[in-house]
Amino acid sequence: MPMIPTEYEIGICCPICKQQIPLQFIHLLSPFPCTRCGKDVIAPTGYRRCVYGAGMLIAFGAPYFMGLGFIAYCLTSIVLIPVSGVVLTMLLRIVIPPKLEAAKVSQEFITLSLK
Repeated sequence: MPMIPTEYEIGICCPICKQQIPLQFIHLLSPFPCTRCGKDVIAPTGYRRCVYGAGMLIAFGAPYFMGLGFIAYCLTSIVLIPVSGVVLTMLLRIVIPPKLEAAKVSQEFITLSLK
């Protein structure tokens, strides 16, 4: 009996057209268009928060556990914030792919609430 592949086996799929999206086109921290249907999709808010949290934990935790002085701690943390964010977003989309959802665009955002 053939097994039905899971999302992790077939890759990350568009929630609208159900087609696989190649990893190089996926942006975890902002909405991006599906390569097939063109609709905007985004990683769930909880997933993005975990990426941010893990990045901050690495950026501030690594220098602390290395026992650096205050100035070296601050400088190392400032350097590690963008580095850990970039590395985590690249690695996590491969190791733990998000389940994408349709991006919701607020009408107030489009019109800037001008009347």
